[in-house]
Amino acid sequence: MVAGLALMGGVAEAAPDSVLQWVRTATLSEGFTQLQRAKLARDQDDFQGVIDAAKPHTGPLKPLAAVWVAQALAAQGEHEGALRVLNKVQSWSPGCDEPRHRGLEAHVELAARLEARTNPVAGAERLLILPTTGERLVQAEQWFKSAGRGDAAKALQARLLAHVPGAPQARSRAEALGPEGVAKLLKTTENRMQRLRNLLADHLNAQAAAEAKALLKVVPRDDLLSCELGYIEGKALRKMRRYRPAQRALEAARKRCARLKDTTFTLRVALLEARVRSIRGQVKGTRLLADWIQRRSPGHRYADDALFLHAEVLQRRGDTKGALAAYQRLIEQFPKADFGPTARWRLALAALLAGEKSAVRSHLDQILKGSSARPAERHRAQYWRARLALDAKDEVAAKAGFEQLVLDPNFYGWLALDRLATRKPAWVKGWKRQLLALRDSASVPLAAEDLGPSRQAVRHAAQLVALGLPDWALDVVQAQSCALKTTAERRALAQALDALGFHPEAQMQMRAAQPQWRTGVVGADDIVDWRLAYSRPYIEELSAAAQAERLDPLFLTALSREESTFDPNIVSWAGATGLAQLMPGTAIGAYADVFKGRLKPERLTEPALNLRLGAHVLAQGLRSFRRVEPLALAAYNGGPGLARRFVPKEAVDFDLWVETLSVKETRRYVRRVSETWGIYRWLYDLERPFIDLPNFIGGPDWPG
Repeated sequence: MVAGLALMGGVAEAAPDSVLQWVRTATLSEGFTQLQRAKLARDQDDFQGVIDAAKPHTGPLKPLAAVWVAQALAAQGEHEGALRVLNKVQSWSPGCDEPRHRGLEAHVELAARLEARTNPVAGAERLLILPTTGERLVQAEQWFKSAGRGDAAKALQARLLAHVPGAPQARSRAEALGPEGVAKLLKTTENRMQRLRNLLADHLNAQAAAEAKALLKVVPRDDLLSCELGYIEGKALRKMRRYRPAQRALEAARKRCARLKDTTFTLRVALLEARVRSIRGQVKGTRLLADWIQRRSPGHRYADDALFLHAEVLQRRGDTKGALAAYQRLIEQFPKADFGPTARWRLALAALLAGEKSAVRSHLDQILKGSSARPAERHRAQYWRARLALDAKDEVAAKAGFEQLVLDPNFYGWLALDRLATRKPAWVKGWKRQLLALRDSASVPLAAEDLGPSRQAVRHAAQLVALGLPDWALDVVQAQSCALKTTAERRALAQALDALGFHPEAQMQMRAAQPQWRTGVVGADDIVDWRLAYSRPYIEELSAAAQAERLDPLFLTALSREESTFDPNIVSWAGATGLAQLMPGTAIGAYADVFKGRLKPERLTEPALNLRLGAHVLAQGLRSFRRVEPLALAAYNGGPGLARRFVPKEAVDFDLWVETLSVKETRRYVRRVSETWGIYRWLYDLERPFIDLPNFIGGPDWPG
């Protein structure tokens, strides 16, 4: 997180009394100047200077000033005076929705440390009020030990291992104790179960699998916990990609759960087992599980999931007839199922490939009439329905269908604009004119008063960011998010978050509110939402990285948004890191190519470096695949070897090619990033506002 304020890219210059101006001017106050002087004194270890500057502060950040004064007094040996300062000041509260608040925590933690000097037990009890961390538990344990409270200290050792097993302190303690020592310290089965659940949540899968297996040998077979233990072992093994032992563990757990009549875990285990069997390509196994779930719980939402997995296995194994029969069975048995629209699309696609246009139309119409299709599924059905209408020379229906897509910016809308450019240039010209008029429509700047209940919190957060305390600032502003009641308040807070440098949080807020603003054909009033949802943080780093590799900066921006939601510190469970979500091995190779040196993996969270390496990997894909962006995206997502397998020997129309990519994750990735790239070009590229997509993929002239 940046220490200073970062105004959001792509937003008009701040107007008086706007949200951006409110953020910019937050530090223009005498009270803040006092805190700046106190911070300067802190940086120079001038403790008396801190006291002189911060003690008179009476503004909204008084709790922060109190912490600084108390720290300075403690550093001078005036511990009782420091504790008195803290006890006199009421900390700011966490707010209505966010229980965590670093300001409050720092206040309490310092008071606990000061109190522990004379009363270790009281200090430990105060410290334990705060959210549990490994460091706090170890500190409280030491204080209890110094007071002769060995029982309480031992209880905290168990709490450390059970509640925060991923903390460095817990991991080193577990390593020193060994598996038997850990089990002995935790004592109760419930403590061991709590540890297992948290190990799984922290992606410590090897430990979770081993410890679950060990506990299974102790827990009676008629105990319901044995059911959950089998699920934990199987899920941990599945996450480790150890599919054969995962299947064995899950099969045993399913039978045990069924015998114990634990319906919830029985079905959960059965579906996970079906997923593992699907990964292993087991036709018979997935079919038997789908039937098994349906017999035990007719109509349960897991039943259609398992049947869909079975159909996909059949399709991957080349049994098209069997797969289509399974999809047909799914939509007949589960007409309102989540997978219903996808199953219908698979039937429509098969009919399309077979030239059975009436069957295609029937399936597409059913998707559009139903209520369970997700937006992307509806867009796809609209596109192909309009294409069929155009092929049938029903231009009225075709134009209406395409227009609805184009004016609701999405992948299929960009595809329609590109594919119709030569076939129906008048239509395309008119739609582009409408989209550009919408983009350029004057929008009223978001007013500071639109922040509503979060207005003062945003001001305080801006001051904390300027003081180098972004974590505290984020807590302050997020604590008010539950109080938002209107669209204007939600928009204003998202813009404030972006301006403060909290880009992932701003993006997540807009994505959570997407059903409220992305409701169909875009209007002039919606443009502010589109710009907020597709803002351009790290614009300088993105531009520099793109320029170094001769990339469209907005192409790299789109990839970064979809990969990381602009969170430079994010690490996936598989280890992909940073804005461009680079795997360590890929990043090391890219660094050697670009800088002729050895990468320190901890540097991957540096935005500029991460983007530079990501741009290099993306550019390699473009060079390998004739600068065809969708294939470069496929290579970025699944590797160049996988992307080469996607190049057919005979040329295939691009819109059909993208629907028939055999890897689901890559298929979705190509569509999603391409859609976002199109939106960024439309919103921000004044010279080339619309993306170009290939007419076809493959053929004898393509590189092998």
